[in-house]
Amino acid sequence: MNVVAWLLTSVALTYVVVSPVTAQQLSADRERTIKTQVKAAFDQYYAWFSAGRSDLVAERAYQAPSLFLAPTGPDVRSSSAAVRARFEAVLKPLIADGYVRSEMPHPSICVLNESTATVSGRYIRYRKDGSVMGEFGGIYIFTKTTGGWRIVALINHDPSKVLGCSD
Repeated sequence: MNVVAWLLTSVALTYVVVSPVTAQQLSADRERTIKTQVKAAFDQYYAWFSAGRSDLVAERAYQAPSLFLAPTGPDVRSSSAAVRARFEAVLKPLIADGYVRSEMPHPSICVLNESTATVSGRYIRYRKDGSVMGEFGGIYIFTKTTGGWRIVALINHDPSKVLGCSD
């Protein structure tokens, strides 16, 4: 099975094949703790991205291999160096256009199990002069690793299509 097929299958299984027998019921306290940890990891990722630190994004925010699903199709990055190259290519034109930061005002964080969570929301990119570069939608799939919470997949989409989480 190639890396793309493996990642797509893994993402699909995360959402579809969690049976009641294997599903793990988390306590409300544990779920709150995980949400806090994932939110902190997400905020740190946005800070590194906003600072143009593709090195830290690749080494500390993402887990390789990583899957990026965009309207143009899947993009699999099998190493930290490949993730870094992707973010360098994304950041270069943004910075040339005056990019200074991204914000996701109302992220929806869903804890799926002890080691999987999603962050979904509408995010806004700003220029140094305060003007808006654009509004976008993103779903980030996180996994718990020995190094902390890491992103394993990003799905870019229309900003009006945000996933909610029924609690």
